[in-house]
Amino acid sequence: MKKILLLLILSVTISGFAQDGSLDTSFNQPTGARNGDVTAAVLQSDGKIIVGGTFTILNNLVANKLARLNTDGTIDITFNSGSGFNNTVNDITVQPDGKIIVVGNFTTYNGISKNRIVRLNTDGTVDSTFNAGTGASGIVYTVAVQTDGKIIVAGQFFSFNGISKNKIVRLNADGTFDSTFNVTTGANNVINSCVIQPDGKIVISGDFSSFNSLARYRIARLNTDGTTDTTFAPTIGANNTIKTVCLQTDGKIIIGGTFTSYNGTLVNCIARLNADSTLDNTFNTGTGFNSSVNSVIIQDDGKVVVGGIFFTYNSTYCERIARLNDDGSIDAAFSSSPNSGTDGDVNTLVIQSNGKIMLGGAFSSCNYISRNKIASINTNGSIDTDFYPFLENGLSANGDIRAVALQADGKILIGGGFTTYSGIPSKRIARLNADGTLDATFNVGTGTDAVVKNIAVTSNHKVIITGDFKTYNGATANGIVQLNADGTLDTAFNSGGSGTNAMVNSLALQSDGKIIIGGVFSTVNGSPRNLLARLNFNGTVDTSFLPKLNAGNIWTISIQPDGKIIIAGLLLEYNYANNGQVLRLNANGSLDTTFSPGGEGPNYFVYSSAVQKDGKIVLAGAFNTFNKIPSKGVVRMNADGSLDTSFKIPVLYGNVSLASSVIQKDGKIIVGGFFPAANNGGSNIMRLNTDGTLDTDFLAGTGFNGSVGALIFQNDGKLLAGGNFGSYNETHIKTIARMNMSNTLSTDQFKQDSIIYVYPNPAIDDLKISLPEGIGISGYEVFDITGRKVDSNTLNSNFIKVTQYMQGIYFLRLKTDKGVMNAKFIKN
Repeated sequence: MKKILLLLILSVTISGFAQDGSLDTSFNQPTGARNGDVTAAVLQSDGKIIVGGTFTILNNLVANKLARLNTDGTIDITFNSGSGFNNTVNDITVQPDGKIIVVGNFTTYNGISKNRIVRLNTDGTVDSTFNAGTGASGIVYTVAVQTDGKIIVAGQFFSFNGISKNKIVRLNADGTFDSTFNVTTGANNVINSCVIQPDGKIVISGDFSSFNSLARYRIARLNTDGTTDTTFAPTIGANNTIKTVCLQTDGKIIIGGTFTSYNGTLVNCIARLNADSTLDNTFNTGTGFNSSVNSVIIQDDGKVVVGGIFFTYNSTYCERIARLNDDGSIDAAFSSSPNSGTDGDVNTLVIQSNGKIMLGGAFSSCNYISRNKIASINTNGSIDTDFYPFLENGLSANGDIRAVALQADGKILIGGGFTTYSGIPSKRIARLNADGTLDATFNVGTGTDAVVKNIAVTSNHKVIITGDFKTYNGATANGIVQLNADGTLDTAFNSGGSGTNAMVNSLALQSDGKIIIGGVFSTVNGSPRNLLARLNFNGTVDTSFLPKLNAGNIWTISIQPDGKIIIAGLLLEYNYANNGQVLRLNANGSLDTTFSPGGEGPNYFVYSSAVQKDGKIVLAGAFNTFNKIPSKGVVRMNADGSLDTSFKIPVLYGNVSLASSVIQKDGKIIVGGFFPAANNGGSNIMRLNTDGTLDTDFLAGTGFNGSVGALIFQNDGKLLAGGNFGSYNETHIKTIARMNMSNTLSTDQFKQDSIIYVYPNPAIDDLKISLPEGIGISGYEVFDITGRKVDSNTLNSNFIKVTQYMQGIYFLRLKTDKGVMNAKFIKN
């Protein structure tokens, strides 16, 4: 029974682990917050900024809902939030002694029960001297600290630490309830914001219509003892929610939210009040904002910075961020369309110690430059490129990627039309580390002078590239070149040869090390070789390989296990016969006459071919028919070249051009290129079942927003895609992406559990690891049930500290000198 239960758990967890087609967020991700938004931020006296929200990753490090940034925006690793919060952070404030109060909708922090309020030491650990008991019964939205150290807490709760209190309480400095704060019935609806005036009075705002049984429409001011300040008595108040309140030094109050009038006067989403609650008519907002204001801050010069959901202010375009002059007019120097704004909501604003402005929210770009939920802008509204040294293109190329290849050590080679990667010059060829960062040890110099179309790695770790180039790092290299492992030119390859006289489109390596190239060339190293040639391992022409191709264009080459060669492209002629778009040659280059489509075959370009284990051949390209049978973009041939009628052609519409295809171990087929969404699947990539039907378990969402030019599986089963895209499933990621696949942790891999023993299981603090003698462990990675990496490190002992993990099922991946081994465990 125990074994059956474990198998049931395994089947559930493997299917839930890193769902097929989901984006691998550990690869090629720009800095900033991910998996959630930024809803709160506060500046420390030392210039560091604490941010909170719903995110789980910040600057590519695990940071559950809370993190601290250094002044340059890099994450402050001395701030240890452990496993963080289990729900949203809504507001943060810093006490004069540096301690940090955080409120929200959470019930735990770093595994410790904390109901919606906690105070942290300056290093992020829980301040045990602050005891708020059972905390709030509902969401806390705002917190403020008085000069005497007492703390105002407000939100949507009905009781605090078991004491009935409507929406607002005051705590003593140690977290205990302050009974001298005389709130009776409190607010009849949510309080969103509170600020404390220099005289100690408290301004609150939200969605209430009464406070302490007195009519107060969405704004009120309280005396220091909690009673309602009757000198602040708006007649009608705001007609809709006030989300934020900000105090000027002259005592005037700026409010922002979703309201459209105040005291019966039209004021859209923003207004300034006099100290007595009357509307300040000298602050002329005109038609105001066209949608919600979420945050308002005031600069030292009195100008007002506003963030929210809006697009216009007083008919002037300003996308979610604007700055107003003291009289309410827009500061045109700051909000100059179309070069300002964000593509998502701005929730919070902070004036940094250098006067620049940090934005937090739900955006992925600011001023049309990628910024994930956090951005810093200069005082003139331009992007601050010095903040969290953010690479302008993220971890990506500045042009298309057409070729991707893998080295045995897991590093990734890319080629295409780009000239930089991560802003660093790397002309048309580069090598990446396993996480998508540029490998600076691969020195390509000035690279190639034109596009790289194919890359292959030889058995002795050399790198062959082909394309339309004439030079590599200043040296002559017509169409093909071989590089050493460090990126330098291998001068022993094709020594003295002239290369090809025209473009090389395709490349394949035989098992004996010989190299087959195809394209539109007519000579190789001066010898006549129309469209196709085979080179020896040293780059010289293999004179035993004599295909009789006369015309056409070869775009793809696949080598069968028996050594026969599939070539495909457009208008291929062999020995002056029109043979269509696809041929099979014998190992010596002669035409294999046993292979025949039985007609014209594909009617247009074939860009990709892949041979299945059963000998069937998948073709992808820009064709519309096969032997005049509708077959748009993708088709499968039997081993003899005839159409495989058991393969149900997926329904694709419009212009279709499939550039790449790969076959999984289970026989499923992934194709990429340029095509609209297929049968409710994603654009430009899809996975087909073995019968050709669309595989709906491949969760590509909306897919890529641009073309996919290259696909390849890593050894761990993850899928790399290169192309000319800027996002995947609406997540910003440029030119190269990695997708999770279920065979990342396959059932076969979990058979290794028999030699890995982890205990205690379930674990509470330490997870101990036992392996047979002779197996050395160099490191580990831990993933949660969603496939998100939660921990990784070197391993110098036989245990892993799991105290900070949240309860649940986890997957352990051990890096050993015998390969990668896996186990699963439960954290209690």
